[in-house]
This record gives sequence, structure tokens and C-alpha cells, in this order.
Amino acid sequence: MIANCTNCRFSSLDLGKGPQAGKVLCRLNPPSPFAIAIPTNQGITVQVLTIWATVIADDVCHQHLPAGKLQ
Repeated sequence: MIANCTNCRFSSLDLGKGPQAGKVLCRLNPPSPFAIAIPTNQGITVQVLTIWATVIADDVCHQHLPAGKLQ
């Protein structure tokens, strides 16, 4: 079996409606936070979101763990 993101337990397909919708995500490491400035009547408010690392299905890393394998 080839060790790539398609068969890794840390990868998942984002089915949401956000900026990563339809992309393969790597959940090995914690998501990265980022901020969006949103103008309001009182000035600017900041919304903090998190994004998981986006990968391609054929990507290979050296921390691959096959899906379904228990440690």
C-alpha cells in the first residue's frame, strides 16, 4: 500500500461551506489561527478562525499512519 494522504488516518475531506470546503485536510498537527477584520458601526471587530493544513491526496509525509490502525 502506498503511504499517502488518501489512506492516512489524519486526513479528512472538508464537507463544510467554509474556505476549505471540498479540500483534503491534514489533522496531524493543530490548526493554525488567523484573524479577519470586520467593519461594524462601532469601528472594527476581529473574528479569529482556525484552518487545518490543506494537502493533496497524493502528498506523502513521513508521519503517515494507515486509516483504522490502532496504536
